Amino acid sequence: MANLYVASTGSNTAPYDTWAKAATAPLTATAAAAAGDTIYQHAETFTISADTTYTLAAGVRWICTNDKANEPPQTQSTAGAIVSTTSNVDIYVQSAAGYVFGLTFDTGGSSFSVIGIATNSNNCVIAESCNFVISNTSSTSVIYLGQQSSSIADTRLINCSVKFAAAGQCVSPAGRICIEGGVYPDPAGTRPTVLFKTKDICRQMVFAGADLSGMTGGTVFTQASAYLTTISLSRCKLGAATLNGSITGTCGTEYFLYDCASSDTHYKFAHYHYLGSTTISTSIYANDGAEYNSSGDKTSWVVAGNANTSRGTPYYSPWISRYNEATAAVTPYIEILRDGSATAFTDIEVASEWMLKTVGGSPLATLYSDYGGNLSTGTAQGNGVGLSGWTGESGTAWSGKLQCPSVTPAEIGHVSMRVIVYGNHTAYADPAIRGT
Repeated sequence: MANLYVASTGSNTAPYDTWAKAATAPLTATAAAAAGDTIYQHAETFTISADTTYTLAAGVRWICTNDKANEPPQTQSTAGAIVSTTSNVDIYVQSAAGYVFGLTFDTGGSSFSVIGIATNSNNCVIAESCNFVISNTSSTSVIYLGQQSSSIADTRLINCSVKFAAAGQCVSPAGRICIEGGVYPDPAGTRPTVLFKTKDICRQMVFAGADLSGMTGGTVFTQASAYLTTISLSRCKLGAATLNGSITGTCGTEYFLYDCASSDTHYKFAHYHYLGSTTISTSIYANDGAEYNSSGDKTSWVVAGNANTSRGTPYYSPWISRYNEATAAVTPYIEILRDGSATAFTDIEVASEWMLKTVGGSPLATLYSDYGGNLSTGTAQGNGVGLSGWTGESGTAWSGKLQCPSVTPAEIGHVSMRVIVYGNHTAYADPAIRGT
């Protein structure tokens, strides 16, 4: 495994293995690097004037450095750039398994251009501390993440950023995308109308600690059509933008948000699906229910169906779990509330599904449900703690519970449940499993 160098002051002499013999263009080094090699590019700007594809052999690391005194360098940098000021110039970075650190890719001019990362089938590119900038003013210019006609690509961005010059520009994700940290979009640029326009073949997007607060308006995600994509955001900062466009069909995009907000709040949770949603309420909650901070403030889950929800197409909330260390009989349940009506939910309107390990010798769980069944006309769910046990209800309400039958766990582990809504109903659920 060799080291290759890139610097404008080099002699451009193969095999480019010293700063003195450094390649004077990044493309020269990426073409020459063999599997497992490392490319050290000096922190300066290299200008291109034609479409350029940087293809990294498997395992190649392409690293920006400001240390020309050592071979190999001892310090990294984020000041390196590959820039085009010519219209209609595309920049691609492709690899079966490649890594890029500290570079800015910037395409300018005034007509359509593309920055593409991992755009070949079976590509896997990790970019860390990189910036992807569209400086040209064409409203149709785009940043491609993943192979745009196939779901077989994996792109990971770590502490990166995107920046746009026109509102119509966007990121087009495909395949599997993981975004950790970073800024999307850079507020120093133009805010796009839509930040991520997911392709039909975008299968998964996972965000962790990403700053999306630059989306002060517009929409963060839209989908091309009714194809299954799962988008998950964990501990991200949001802006005032609409999170998602319309979700088309039961196979449309599904969203999970864990502790994401635009303000100094630390309890947010949400799940959005074509058949319903689960969100958070801090105004209606069980008095002895789940707490979300050390001050004892409480919250409930708002589990809601919609016009698409029915007994044939129910909405399932995410799972709630509680760790159980005993193997004695338990009768777990959660408290629920119906607000705006004193009529109890029946077991064909709102029900629950439970998962416990009742068979020894493996982690295999057994599923239980209090659904009334396909032939049932409905039986009222059991009464709960009562309206005096809830805060924020309107005065016309019903307090109930969703309960698992008495079971005896054979192994320690999680007792898990989820709420199921079989129509256009809204239930407030205390997300704390009791009775264990």
